[in-house]
Parts: sequence; C-alpha cells; structure tokens
Amino acid sequence: MSNEVKTTCKKCISEEKVFGTSRRLRSKPKYFIRPNRFKLDVLKIKHIGNLCNVKCVMCMPEVSSLLAEEHYSLGLYNGPTIIKQEATLVYLEGLKEVLPKTNTLKFVGGEPLINPETWNFIEWLNKNNFHHLNLHFVTNTTKKFSKKQKDLLNRFNTISVSISIDAAGERNDYIRFPSKFDRVLEVANSYYGYYDTDLYTCISLLNIGYIDELSNIIHSKFKDIRWNLGSNIVVKPTIFRPDILPNKIKDLYIKKSNDFSDLLDNEEDLVTFSKTLNYLKTLDKYRGTDVFKLWPEFKEFYEA
Repeated sequence: MSNEVKTTCKKCISEEKVFGTSRRLRSKPKYFIRPNRFKLDVLKIKHIGNLCNVKCVMCMPEVSSLLAEEHYSLGLYNGPTIIKQEATLVYLEGLKEVLPKTNTLKFVGGEPLINPETWNFIEWLNKNNFHHLNLHFVTNTTKKFSKKQKDLLNRFNTISVSISIDAAGERNDYIRFPSKFDRVLEVANSYYGYYDTDLYTCISLLNIGYIDELSNIIHSKFKDIRWNLGSNIVVKPTIFRPDILPNKIKDLYIKKSNDFSDLLDNEEDLVTFSKTLNYLKTLDKYRGTDVFKLWPEFKEFYEA
C-alpha cells in the first residue's frame, strides 16, 4: 500500500484487522455492479478542518480543535490546535470538473456547522450553480441551522443530517463533553422531520453497556429515525475499543443485552484498560468530572 492509502484508509484498515469488517467492505458491492464510468456517489469534504466545540473523550486532537487545546495544556499533544487546508484555486478548479458527476457532498469536521469555512464553501457552490448536489452534514448535534443558512441550503437538491448521539443523560455529557443531553435532543428535533435525518452512535467501551438507555429515549422521541447502530465502532484510540474491556464487565453487559456480544468477543486487555482509566482520571481532574460515578463497574480495575 502507498503511504497515501495507509493514511486515507487507516480507519477501515484498522476495523478490518480488529473486527473483520468496515465501511469499505460494506460499500464494495454497489461499486462492483456499476459500469465503468466516472460517477461519485459521495465526496467527503474535509478541507474545512478540525474546528470543534466539543471534546469527546474518544476523539483525537486532529479531529477536534477543543480537544487539541486541552491535550496541549495537559502535555499530551504538541501539534497544531487548528488544522485546515486552504481551498486553493487549483483545488476549486479541480472540483469544478468533479462536481457535475457527483451526487452528494458530505461535510465532516470537527463540527462543520460552526465552521465559517463550511458556509464559505457552500456559498461558492451556490455561486457556481452546483444546485444539483445533495448536501450531507455529520454533526455533534449542538448547533441548529440559522435562518440565513436554511435559505442558502434550500437552493440545493436535498439536505441530509447525520446526528451523533452516543449515550443518554449524564453519560452523553461525559462522553461528548461539554454538551448537554437536553440541548442535544432539542437540536436533533430541529432537524428531524424537516430534513432527511439519521442517527449515528459511535460504539466505544463507554457506551456499549448502556445502549438500552439511549434506545428507550430515541424510540420515544424519534420513532422512525434510521439508526446506524454498529456501523461506527471505535478502533482508534485503542484505549476506547470495546473489546478490551475486562471479561467481568463484558459478562455484565452481555447479561443486560446480547446485541453486541460479537464486539466483546475478543480477549480482555487489562493493560490497555488500565491506560484507559488513567487517561479518564486525567481528564476528570482537568474537567471536574468523575468517571466512576457513571461507570462504577470500572472502579475495581483502577490503580491510583
């Protein structure tokens, strides 16, 4: 593999190595039956960078500017806090060739909805009459569209929103710090019913035993929403992989629900789990949170 493939495709490569499947493998069949012609279903827009207003515990500095700032203060990271690529003239001229044959643009971050670069780029799309496009946003569900943004988006073919919610109540507030669950539901409701909306839950060792709590709320408030549960599993950082959990905790979770028993099938990794707890306690001290209040089953495995 080239270095470019290793970098660009590292998530799928890691998932296939650990779990035997990935988004790449799930997507391959539709491309095998397509005739040989250039047509992009989805083009992911990443040049807007890592600007973010949330520092999810299982995230990485390269994807969240707020987490990058925190890691920098804690001495855990020495890279840039704001990461983005300039939309150069060559880049934009290249897109003019590609976009007529593209169906969907997918905006990721960071948090694309708070990033001015997102809206500058959409203004460029509007100015160049790429109104045939479907615009798809992946959001941490903390920001609603403004009226001005809605008016701009209405000029495009369709708008779809993937809302990210990982847990219910205080567990959400811990995992996706400093978001608040009530606000997340309010923002989610502003998309649901107005745009093509689906739900993504990132499965980590922090929420794999508590999906039932979230499920009850989701099904009561968003009855027919598409829930992509199990399609996004943490592989990196390794310390948040669900399969490293101690066997005792895995047994506890499987007794509650057998839905994710396949993800918990690997052997426990107590050394790595110890690193998980040390990292979380470091964040607790900085953020004023308490992992053991919400996950008491973790405490016996922690050595201060």
